Parts: sequence; structure tokens; C-alpha cells
Amino acid sequence: MAQIPVNEIMIKTVLKQFVPPRIRQSMRRGWLVQQHRNGACECNVCGNSVEAFHSHGIPPRPSIRCPICGSKPCHRLIWAWLSENVSVIRPNHMVLHIAPQRELGNRIAEVVRWRGATFHSGAINDPQDPLDITQLPFADQSVDLLIACHVFNMLPADDPAFAEVHRVLRPGGLAITSVPIHCDVTALIELPGETTCQERLATFGDPFMFRKYTQQAFYQQAHRFGFEFALIQPQHLEHGDYRWELAEESLHLLRKSP
Repeated sequence: MAQIPVNEIMIKTVLKQFVPPRIRQSMRRGWLVQQHRNGACECNVCGNSVEAFHSHGIPPRPSIRCPICGSKPCHRLIWAWLSENVSVIRPNHMVLHIAPQRELGNRIAEVVRWRGATFHSGAINDPQDPLDITQLPFADQSVDLLIACHVFNMLPADDPAFAEVHRVLRPGGLAITSVPIHCDVTALIELPGETTCQERLATFGDPFMFRKYTQQAFYQQAHRFGFEFALIQPQHLEHGDYRWELAEESLHLLRKSP
């Protein structure tokens, strides 16, 4: 294992002791941007060039994670589609972002406010903004746009989430959702909620995942709860860029019938 030079250890110790976390994060980000400038790839979420996207997952998949902002193909595809369809956000709309990836959440929040709409976000494990997609603290038919990236597959049961999203959406409202679609399975694979992290890790390669969807399985679940369904893939984008490394990601647009 390579040893870190003593002077680097001292610098990190001094920075951690005397420099506030927010400033340290900004310094680290600036260093990363400089390290990756003029790279062959581009992250459309943070807007930076990178030499390559990092491997991610178990087993590791190549060209997935942005080394600067941490975005993954699902986040980059959501931002690409939303950038081309910003008109889905209108003045006085209410936009809800469940478990946002930090950089994508910040970008969406900026656009929502620029469009004159209201923005809410949070996650079930966020102590400052707790938000459970199975028990949303919003009135019936009060949300115009809901965004949930890789959330449904992480729930012990997804029925309550589909029902709750349908409840809070206005007629004609839209949910932009994304779940990993696995080409190695021909039918939905689902583990019960009482399974252990070790069992889920052995089955899915992820201790927090409860199910593997196929496209058909997700469509059928959405249809069962009364949603109109549309599939969006990278080739459907008007200005898709191969440098974004969107892999085989797809979006599932769920619209509540008017």
C-alpha cells in the first residue's frame, strides 16, 4: 500500500483543524476541477470536464460516477431530459424531489425557483428535511411534479409509494422516476422487508436494495396504480451527448390521468 507523505498528512490535519468543512469542500472541489480539466468526458450535472467517470457498484461497473460531484447516469439523464423539457415546471407549480443527489438537487432547485414554482426536497434519513415517499406530508392533489431517482427499488414494499405518489399528484401531474432495470432477469425479483443486509447484498450486490425490476414489471406496477407510462432513454434526447456516459439508463415518466 502506498504511503502518504508526512507533509501531506500534516496539511490535511491542519486543514481539518482550522478550516471550516464548507471551505474544505470548496477547496477540494477546486482541486478536482483542476485535476480533470480538458478531460474527454463531461458531467452535465456539475458542468465539469473529467478524464473519465469512475467505476461504481458491486460488482463495479465502469464509467458511472462523476469524480467531482458524484453524479451517476440516472442523475445525468434526469438533468438532460429536464433541461430539454423545462416547460413541465410552470409558475406556481409545486415540485417535490425525493432523496435528491446533492448536485442534481441544487440544479433542479435553481430552475424551479427561476420558473416561479415552489420547491420541496428531503429524504427519509435526512435529519433536517425528513421525507418518506410512503407517507408524504402534503395534501391530496397538491404536487405538480415529483422526482424520485432510484427510490422505489430501495423500499421494503413499493405499493405504498406508488399509492402515495398518485395521491399527492394533481390530475395531469408528472412523476419523473428512475429505477435500475436489469437485463439479467426476466421477471421481478423481490425480497421481503425482514431480510438482512447480508441477504440483500448476496442477492442484489447492494445491501439497501429490495427488488430488481424489469421494464415490464415497473410498467405493470405503474399501470396498476392508474398512471400513464412513458419510457425515456438516452437516444430519445434531442441533444444527447455521448460524453455524458449515460450507459443503459432509462427514465420512467408516470403521469396521473387528467
